[in-house]
Amino acid sequence: MQPKYKHKHWLKRQRTKNRRALYSFKTLILNTIELSNLIKMKPSLIDKTLTHLNYSAWAYNVLWVNVLWVKLLAFILILQFYAFGANAQETNIQETNIQESRAQEVSAQGNNAQDISAPPTDQGTPKRWFKVGGYVMLDYDQYGAFYNKDDSQSEDHLEIRRSKLGFKFTPAGPVSAELEFTYHNEYQQDEEYEVADAYINYKSSNDWNVRLGKMKEPFGLERQTGSTSITSIERSMVTTAFSPGRNLGAMLKLTQPHYSVAIGVFEEDEAQSPQAITSRMTYGFINPQQGHKHIGISLSFRDLKDQEFQIKERGESNSADNIIRSAKFDAQSQETIQLEAAWITRKIRLQSEFTLSSVKQTNDEEWLYSGFYIQGSYLVNKDDSIYRYKNSKIKPKIKKGTWELVARYSGLDLQDNDIGSEASIIMLGMHYYVNKQFKVMANILLPDISGNTVDDDQSGNGLSLRAQYVF
Repeated sequence: MQPKYKHKHWLKRQRTKNRRALYSFKTLILNTIELSNLIKMKPSLIDKTLTHLNYSAWAYNVLWVNVLWVKLLAFILILQFYAFGANAQETNIQETNIQESRAQEVSAQGNNAQDISAPPTDQGTPKRWFKVGGYVMLDYDQYGAFYNKDDSQSEDHLEIRRSKLGFKFTPAGPVSAELEFTYHNEYQQDEEYEVADAYINYKSSNDWNVRLGKMKEPFGLERQTGSTSITSIERSMVTTAFSPGRNLGAMLKLTQPHYSVAIGVFEEDEAQSPQAITSRMTYGFINPQQGHKHIGISLSFRDLKDQEFQIKERGESNSADNIIRSAKFDAQSQETIQLEAAWITRKIRLQSEFTLSSVKQTNDEEWLYSGFYIQGSYLVNKDDSIYRYKNSKIKPKIKKGTWELVARYSGLDLQDNDIGSEASIIMLGMHYYVNKQFKVMANILLPDISGNTVDDDQSGNGLSLRAQYVF
């Protein structure tokens, strides 16, 4: 006789878990904002002390950097506290579930079932139809003159790169929905709250999905990979230059284990609301022994409605200036094609994309831009930490204590008709997974640029650090 799962107890635990997640996110965001504001303000006590003692500017900078690193370390400790707390809560919930499930088995089987030491069964457990999740990313960037538009001095900045709170509704039936809110407090930008994903999805009996609302346009492998699953702090400059992000629209999508097809119509949230038709097709060669192979193609046609057009890039450092630029002109339309390929084993992840974009000026003159990247990563020391390939997506399955090495070479050509820049960047990275929720990342950037530049001094490299907490 199968045990009857008490649905009302499950709903009570689920509501408690959701309230804890919301409270943890709220508290973490408030602490993060307060710490970020403190970091942006130079301590007045240090200013008065240095003025009184007439120290040199060098001594001041050294002391200020030390203070900044102390605050960064304090924030990392805060994230670690939340990560361990979340682990403890999850362990307690799992233990409670096991005990209740065993007790229910005993009750269902009657007086003859006195031994409850056997592993519990999860049959009859209802599927979770409401989920709450999110993340917080704190970044520190340090870079030289290459990344500055008007200054030849090196700079360093600390910012809340991303934070997200998401709600996913998947009740029984063909209709589901997702709603995500994001918060940014980035250098040279105002604090910003916005809606990320907000859509309703209908899934037919033959696995076709119709999605309405605000969502990612179906374009590119790296763009479709979530921020917490990419193997670098920032996506390649090729992806950020050419791949569209989230926009309002309607999309038709089919996802199968071996292939996927998606096409949609979208409208950008800008002054004259440029419109687009975007599509993506992928195919996966599933082979666990020799590694999975993935190929895909994306196409996008955008009606720019004679608006001013220019591609600007920060060189894979979010707080830097837009130092890689194309020509500026009024444009009618843009057509972009992107090819993607990947090879995934349990420990190795290789992927590459090539993009070609043609932009038509209002006088019918054509401008051609292109870019590519090739990237590889390797999981070092944990046998049960692996890369997974499922439904045309690559996601890591990580155990605590795992190290990850990553390298990438990207090239971006925004020069045509002898106007614009051409740049390349070598990125080397090392990441450490403290546990499933908390990750620390470090990336070194080695840039090079030619053509039209915004600063004559092209010296200096870049360093990016990230503390990431996911719940």
